[in-house]
Amino acid sequence: MAAIAATVALAAGAYAAWNHVSNIPFQYVRDLTEEEKEKIKHKYNITYYKYTVIKPLTQEVGGKTVTVPVGFLTDGCSGPLTCDKFEEAEWLMHDWLYSTHEVDKATADKVLASLPDRELAVHYFGDSAWETSGSRGPQFLP
Repeated sequence: MAAIAATVALAAGAYAAWNHVSNIPFQYVRDLTEEEKEKIKHKYNITYYKYTVIKPLTQEVGGKTVTVPVGFLTDGCSGPLTCDKFEEAEWLMHDWLYSTHEVDKATADKVLASLPDRELAVHYFGDSAWETSGSRGPQFLP
């Protein structure tokens, strides 16, 4: 277990450094403005959202066609790596599925299958996020 943790930490540091200097533009989301963050804080009493969807994302997931609609709020990529701009479609769909429960958790987590470290992390640590997001449901830009 210590060897896995060390490997993940090393990969996370390298990946975070690579992502930090990236200028890759988002395709589906944009940063929230400070004014929008204040409105969200007032309406939902939540301060961790970073992005809103500006272009619908549609994918086949578990045999269903799923669309993340414009206006959906998200905190971006979660876990040990900073991957917001590199795996945008994967984490965005994953966040949507966690908030809507349109599919079961195992199917939602498979959306991250192209990111082995992320799939492992949500498998072991995603239960509370699944419950919290699902009971709250999707939230949208006020």
